[in-house]
Amino acid sequence: MARHLVSAQQEGSAMYYFVNAVLVLAMAFFFVLPMTDHRTARMKLCVVCALAVALTMSATAFRPYAPAPIMMSRG
Repeated sequence: MARHLVSAQQEGSAMYYFVNAVLVLAMAFFFVLPMTDHRTARMKLCVVCALAVALTMSATAFRPYAPAPIMMSRG
């Protein structure tokens, strides 16, 4: 009945997916950088962890809101 309304509300905006894609690409870029010394390894670890935190926050806190769950009756 209201299936088309639920799917329309759950769809995120293009900007939401774009920001997440950019964060994933940035993580992949820093992940494949070569490690030449301990300073580079520390920088790489810090940047990848910071981007992972930003991606987690973006994926959980700023996601498009889903509608409230509907309780089904047994009767």
